Amino acid sequence: MRWISIVCILYATALEAQNGVGLCREWGEAREVGQLDSAIIPEASGMEFSSDFRDRLYHVDDSSTRIHVTDAQGNLLQSVSIEGTGGTDVEDLALGPCGEATCLFIADIGDNSRQRDSIEVIVVEEVEEFSQQVLPRHRIRLRYPDGPIDAEALAVRPNGDIFLMARRLFPDTSETHAELFRLPAAAWVGEANSSPTLEPVSSIDFRELSPTLPGQLVTAMDFSEDGERLLVLTYVDAFEFQIGPAEMFELNPPLNEGQDFLRIRLTPLRQQESVAYVIGSPAVIYGSEAGGGRSPIMRVECRTR
Repeated sequence: MRWISIVCILYATALEAQNGVGLCREWGEAREVGQLDSAIIPEASGMEFSSDFRDRLYHVDDSSTRIHVTDAQGNLLQSVSIEGTGGTDVEDLALGPCGEATCLFIADIGDNSRQRDSIEVIVVEEVEEFSQQVLPRHRIRLRYPDGPIDAEALAVRPNGDIFLMARRLFPDTSETHAELFRLPAAAWVGEANSSPTLEPVSSIDFRELSPTLPGQLVTAMDFSEDGERLLVLTYVDAFEFQIGPAEMFELNPPLNEGQDFLRIRLTPLRQQESVAYVIGSPAVIYGSEAGGGRSPIMRVECRTR
């Protein structure tokens, strides 16, 4: 019996390694772990943990392409300007590879009126010490295959593929579904001046996942460190989707709760529009764009996988 138990443990360990970490089965309650000064960052629309520098957080503001660097509690360390950029509607922030380096991807992708011919992702190399002004490593102008769409969520997988989640609306403004687009790494690396077209990957009808309109509106997303899970924030809750290894992408309806995704029930913030996995820890953080003094940073721990 002892040998059988050992074999079972070894098999389960190997299976877990093969299949990745998997979805979190039980999330704890959200708790406040820090605050942002909204006098400096009035509309915090994107947030990301550094993978190289311990307890460092990056933030972007809705109305500019400045990068704000804070500690894990939101205390400002530095604000960095990006030369030659202004920002139309910056909605999210991601961290990902850019050749041999790690970069920040600033998502100037918002388009509430659906009039932009192209959107832009600005790529800045992550360094230990930023100067007050930096040059972008890439400026990627993107187009959708079927004309302008509004989007607030962007994330980068560990293989360098860029993903956007856009909103499709009925004429009466009821949410229909969120449409996921991809730009493969090969289409943007080294092509700073091109205007590649995003390719559709999948769509999710959030009306099937949430009973209220605010809970159907996607505001931010992030990939897990291994790239096999996708974290999506709405104005009410967050959702963690299982998507498979980086060389594949499995997220096709119908989606089954408990198998394809799980809901993370949050303490909703007014206009919550930023979310990120905590690097090196089974937890997520999220924040608000509402401003009005100091904006909380909330953290939710995974209790069981």
